[in-house]
Amino acid sequence: SSKYSFKNGPWHTLAQGFINGKQVQTESKDIEKLGWGVGLGGRYKFEGGHSVQAQYYHIVGDQRIVSYLTQGSTSDGVAWGGDYSVDPIENELLLNRFDSAVLGYSHLFNPQWRANLSASFVNFDDDSDYAKANPESNKRLTDYVINAIYTPLKNIDLGAEYHHGQRESFDGKQADVSRVNLSAKYSF
Repeated sequence: SSKYSFKNGPWHTLAQGFINGKQVQTESKDIEKLGWGVGLGGRYKFEGGHSVQAQYYHIVGDQRIVSYLTQGSTSDGVAWGGDYSVDPIENELLLNRFDSAVLGYSHLFNPQWRANLSASFVNFDDDSDYAKANPESNKRLTDYVINAIYTPLKNIDLGAEYHHGQRESFDGKQADVSRVNLSAKYSF
């Protein structure tokens, strides 16, 4: 894996890529395939502490680089983590492929109050052999978040957050989720 970070004044950019070998032992042989991915992200800080952020990833066969994403495979009855599944007839690995993007805005009202807005999507390749073998796995995920964080004393943060997400699987099933999260943090 490789990562390049560049910071210049209010700009901060990050580019990363990786190649990762995948291996499974089946009854008849060991199967190997390469997973890979590339990502690009950036943040621009405005005067007063406000900022905008964006990230994009294209991943084949290994979703660990995208920290907010996990799914399991169903075709062979074992949760492989969503990176791949095994085609037992052809004795090959079926790699999952997807594109992901996150956009965000952070606003600093004053030293005690700040808030964030973000939107993200993940589109999985529905033409892949992985998708055909795993119809219950994710085809599309979207998530919208708004939060507020209050710092009443140095080292103490109290937060409230609202999430609204949508999921569509390869077989066309859809689900929505809405939730409220509360948090308290003390920084040592």
